[in-house]
Amino acid sequence: MASYTPEQEQAIFDLDRSLVVTAGAGSGKTRVLVGRYVNILQEQAADIDEVIAITFTEKAANEMKGRAWEEIVKREKGAGSPEDARRWRDLARQLQSARISTIDSFCAQLVREYPIEAGVDPEFAIMDELDMRRAMFAAARSTVDKMLQRKDPYLTALVVDKGFGVVAEALCQVFEKLRMTGKPFDECLGITMANLDRSEVAAERALADLRLVLLAAAESKGVPVNVDHLKLDRMQLGSPELFDVSGLVLKIDAVVAGLKLKKRSDEQKEIDALKAVLHECLLDRFAREGVRSVVDACKLMDEEYRAQRGNGAMMDFTGLELAARDLLRDTPAGAACRRRFKFVLVDEYQDTNRLQDEIVSLITGEPYGNRRFVVGDPKQSIYRFRGAVVEVFEEAVRAASGDAAGLAAGGAGGCGRVELGTNFRSVGPLVDVTNALFTRILGPERFSPARAHRVAPDPDLARAELMLVHLDGKEKAPRGELEAEALARRIADMVRNEERLVCETAAGADGPTTAARPVRYGDIAVLLRAMTHVKEFEAALTRHGIPYYVVGGTGFYGRPEVIWLVDLLKAIDDGSDITSLAAVLRSPVFGLSDESLLRLKTAAGGLDRAVWGGEAELGTVDVAGNVDVAVDWGLAGAELAKFRRARTSLRTLGNAVGRMPVGALVKTAVELARFE
Repeated sequence: MASYTPEQEQAIFDLDRSLVVTAGAGSGKTRVLVGRYVNILQEQAADIDEVIAITFTEKAANEMKGRAWEEIVKREKGAGSPEDARRWRDLARQLQSARISTIDSFCAQLVREYPIEAGVDPEFAIMDELDMRRAMFAAARSTVDKMLQRKDPYLTALVVDKGFGVVAEALCQVFEKLRMTGKPFDECLGITMANLDRSEVAAERALADLRLVLLAAAESKGVPVNVDHLKLDRMQLGSPELFDVSGLVLKIDAVVAGLKLKKRSDEQKEIDALKAVLHECLLDRFAREGVRSVVDACKLMDEEYRAQRGNGAMMDFTGLELAARDLLRDTPAGAACRRRFKFVLVDEYQDTNRLQDEIVSLITGEPYGNRRFVVGDPKQSIYRFRGAVVEVFEEAVRAASGDAAGLAAGGAGGCGRVELGTNFRSVGPLVDVTNALFTRILGPERFSPARAHRVAPDPDLARAELMLVHLDGKEKAPRGELEAEALARRIADMVRNEERLVCETAAGADGPTTAARPVRYGDIAVLLRAMTHVKEFEAALTRHGIPYYVVGGTGFYGRPEVIWLVDLLKAIDDGSDITSLAAVLRSPVFGLSDESLLRLKTAAGGLDRAVWGGEAELGTVDVAGNVDVAVDWGLAGAELAKFRRARTSLRTLGNAVGRMPVGALVKTAVELARFE
């Protein structure tokens, strides 16, 4: 048997109850998922078509299938009897059709098996993201148009204020968000109205507290102040806002300005905090008439979107999940599925939405005994992919913790909780820093400290540095620029000073030896949360002379090399494109000066004539397209040599236009330009 930690063993081999597994980064989560899957088969607790494994991406599903196949093949080779070997060999063959997939693929397969019960076209096609967006936006535009024809006051006011396209796009977002809850639109209306009631009460309470703070501050300053006019004034009928938030804030600011409080005083901080509460409670809250209008629009859009999808001939991902949910919940096929599927394993449960959670619960049934196994990590819930809410996983953890308490008291069945707390990926000091930082940031409910499996090769070397950027003064630069500059300066310093920060292990006569060496640029990777400030980081690295390249960046088409290639393709495709031709000639690839370009234009009557002119003007041209320049156009020395090289290259590429694929043409251009 493979070597597992005690926690991994429990997650893999405890098949007597359902489990909720909290698995941090590098904790061997995929290994545990595969181990439990194969152990179910080994214990013959279920056949391969009775086990469902749901992953976040198709790539993860393929990886899990591959690793499961490897484990099954190992068991076939180590089988103790021909019958056992044959069984594992049969399982390896069946694995290709095993239900290891994303939630959307599972729902599609399920609905195709029961199209009549699911109420869908048996030959339905699945829409890709682009087709779905187009169809949804068309449905939204049609819906807004019909709401305007009905003279709906709220939608009319929104369109006048924001514009038709903006309102249609916003309606798409609201419509899809409501669909992903899996709740009827009228139920969503009731929930929203209840939230509005709570927001109004909270706003009144915050405003009352704010008036008291202002009166107390005025009394301490000995300044008379009137706060009776600070109240929640309702907007005119048909306004897209319930209260005049902007007017109220202006009134509050006017009162505060008269008090002349210091910016960092306790009173000012308390006032700012209460103003933030008011904004949170009131800003962008729909009026009750507006909520009803939006829900009515979503109902109408549901019909329009169905028509756009060919009345069920095409289905999107959310539609597949809704159809699968309804099938499992409302038809006899749902009961058949619950009898058929004995185990459900779900990965990345922190990125699950309410509808997907309901589908999993409908498969396992209630109570679900030992059938359910979910793995997640609240710290990695960063995507909010298609309505995902981390609370789904946190609720599962709390429920499992309650059941675990019952089990400890002698209960049976239920759901247990396992925490994979060992990090096999990072060395000890890095894990220590992560624990210290994120325990305070996320709190004990969402962060459990990890234990490091790997020991740092040299404990005397620093493994983590925390760099703080200070934002002092009114003339501070944007935070992105300051962070980029601090990082680039640190990288330059560590390389220039030859800091021995990199440990390398080499084989020696007495066993492996570890030695530290100076850090090199190639040892360093800069990880960004998003690509928003990538240009600031590129500029800072360039200023400090640090070589770099961007992986997955959005600025590819802004790179000088790419701009040059685009100009080059334009120039050889259209000989009269003087602008692109000039850009190519004066680029670093050919390097002609502006004075040389002026000489060429003047002497030849145009840059295009100097480069593309007839053979009589240029001299002789050989069969390869190379030109023996007989005219120097007033150039001499290095500038003439540059021009001859440029013209030879351009004529060669120009002759190849239409004779070779664009990809080959670009490759030839790169070779001529001598790009690395």
